[in-house]
Amino acid sequence: MESLEGSEEAEDQSFLLASETKKKYVKSSVNIHDRNQLETAFDYKIFDSLPKKSRKQGFFRSKYKLQVEVYLFFPPGMGISPHTYHKQQFYEDLNPYIRLKEPRLGYKELLGLKKPKQSPLQRMRIVLEQHDKLHLREQQLAGVECSRIFACSFSAYFLKRIQRRCKKLEKAVNHSDSKNRLAKIDLSLSAWEPQLRESLHVLKEWYQLYCSSKKMLQKHAPELQKEMLYALEYCHYRFREGLAKLIHTLNDSEKMIPENLVLRFRKNLMVWLRLQRLYAHTLSFKWINEQADEAGREGYFSRLNSLKKRMWQTLYLEVKPRRSFLIRKQLAYMLAAGFAAIWALLADLWIRFKLPANSSVGKGVNDFLELSGLLVIIAFVLAYVMKDRIKETARSRLNKGILGKNPDYSEQILWKDLQSKAHNLGTIQEWMSFISSEKSLPHEVEQIRAVHGKKRLFSGEQVVCYRKTIELKPKSLKKIPFSTLSLRDIIRINVKRYITRLGDPVSSYLCLSEKHGSVVLPMPKSYYLDMVLRYSYLSSWRKYEGLALDFNRLVLNKDGLVRIERL
Repeated sequence: MESLEGSEEAEDQSFLLASETKKKYVKSSVNIHDRNQLETAFDYKIFDSLPKKSRKQGFFRSKYKLQVEVYLFFPPGMGISPHTYHKQQFYEDLNPYIRLKEPRLGYKELLGLKKPKQSPLQRMRIVLEQHDKLHLREQQLAGVECSRIFACSFSAYFLKRIQRRCKKLEKAVNHSDSKNRLAKIDLSLSAWEPQLRESLHVLKEWYQLYCSSKKMLQKHAPELQKEMLYALEYCHYRFREGLAKLIHTLNDSEKMIPENLVLRFRKNLMVWLRLQRLYAHTLSFKWINEQADEAGREGYFSRLNSLKKRMWQTLYLEVKPRRSFLIRKQLAYMLAAGFAAIWALLADLWIRFKLPANSSVGKGVNDFLELSGLLVIIAFVLAYVMKDRIKETARSRLNKGILGKNPDYSEQILWKDLQSKAHNLGTIQEWMSFISSEKSLPHEVEQIRAVHGKKRLFSGEQVVCYRKTIELKPKSLKKIPFSTLSLRDIIRINVKRYITRLGDPVSSYLCLSEKHGSVVLPMPKSYYLDMVLRYSYLSSWRKYEGLALDFNRLVLNKDGLVRIERL
C-alpha cells in the first residue's frame, strides 16, 4: 500500500468520521493502569434512556448491537506469531470487567431539587420515612443500594468537576494573551470555592439524614446505618483527593501566577484542608499525611480500597456463558470424534474380514503371519494411529470452515435485582484471530496509520484482531431502578508476555559531540505497539456501519509500559 503521508487527500472523511457521531453510541478511553497492564474502557450508550431526538434511525427498538474491533500491530522484536502466541494465551492476558455506568447527576439532581426521582438522597429519605417497613429485608436492601449509588454518583460528580477546574487553570496559565491571562486565571481560581461549597453541602445533607434517623436505624436496621456511614466516609476520602489535586495544580502553576493571587487562594484551600481534618476527627475517619509511618499508610490505603469495592459493587454485572454457545462450542469436537470413530469401525471390520476364519487356531495363525497377514497387521496399526490425527484435523477444519463463524466466547450480561432475580441485559461475543495478509486488513485501518506517518519502514509485523459485539435489550435495561445511560466495559490487557523477548531498556551509544568530539549517551530502547480501534453499529439493513476510528501507539520497553501516544 502506498504511503499517504503528507497528502491532504489522506484525511478522507470516509474513514475519519466525526468524533461527535461516535460519542452518541460509544465512548472510549485508553490508559496505563500499571506498569504491566493497559486499561481500555468502553461506554456503550443505552439509547432508550435518551431523548428520542438523540437516537439515530436504524436501531431496532427491541435490541441494538454495537461492535468494537481492536487491531494490535506487533513489531517483529516481540516474537509474537500464530505459532508462539495462541488464542488461549491471548484470553489469559485479558482481564475484563463490566458494570453499569454510575448515574450522571449534578448538584441539583443529587439534592433532589431537580428530577427528585433520580436523586439517591431523596430515595433514601423515602426509605427512611417508611418506619413500619424498615424491618423488612427488601426495604433494607433498597436503602443499601441508595447509599452505594449516592457514593458512586457523588465521587464521579465531584472529581470530574475538580479535573475540569484544574484543566481550565492550566489553560488560563498558558494563555498567550497577557492582558486576558490574569483575568482568566482569577476567574478560574474564583470558581473553585463555590464548587467546593456545593459538594460539601451535598455531604452535609447526607450526614444530617444519617443523624436524624440514627436511633431508628440502630433499632430496626443496623446494617443500613453502617452502610450510610460507609458511604459518607468514602465520599470524604474522595473529597480530600479532589482538594489535594487543586492544591497540587496551584503549586505547579504558581510561578506563572501573581504572588498575591497564589497566597490568597492557597490560604483559602488551607482552610478547607483544616475543615477536612476536623471532620475526620469528629466522625472517626482515617487521616493520612507525610508524617504517617508505613503501617499507617498501608492501613489507610487498604481501607480506601475496601470502601471503593464495597460502594461500586452494586453497579457490577455478572457474565455467564450461554448454554446454546456451550453446545455449539463442542459441536466441532463431537463431529471430529464421530469421523474418527467411523474410521476406526471400518478399519476394524476390514481387518476382521481379512483375518482367516479357521477352526484350527494354529493353522489360522500361520496363515495370518504370511505376507497378506502382515499387511493386515500394518493396516491395523496405521488405522488406529491415524484415528487421532483424523480427529484433530477434522476439528481444525470444521472450526475454520463451517463452524468458523462461531465466537470464541458468547456470554450473557446479567443484572440481579433486590430479590436476587437475574435479568438478561444482553449478550457479549468475542473473537480473536491473526490477520494473515495485508489484503485481509480493513483499508481504513491501514490508511489511518499511514495518515499519521506511523507505518513501519520494515515488514514482518504480526497483526492480531480482537472483535467484540455487544447486543443490549432496552426492555430489560428499563427494569434497573436507578438512572443509568451507559454500560461500561473495562478490559485490562497484560503486556508481560509481549516484553519477555525485548532487550535492556537502556543501551549505550557512541555519537559525535561538538564539545568533546565523541560521547557515550544512554539511549532508551523502546518498542512501538500500534493499536487501532474501530467502532460499528448494526443498521436496519443488518449490516455493520462504521462510526469512527481511534489510533493509539503504546510505547514499551523491557520494564513494561512507558507511555501512550494518542493520535
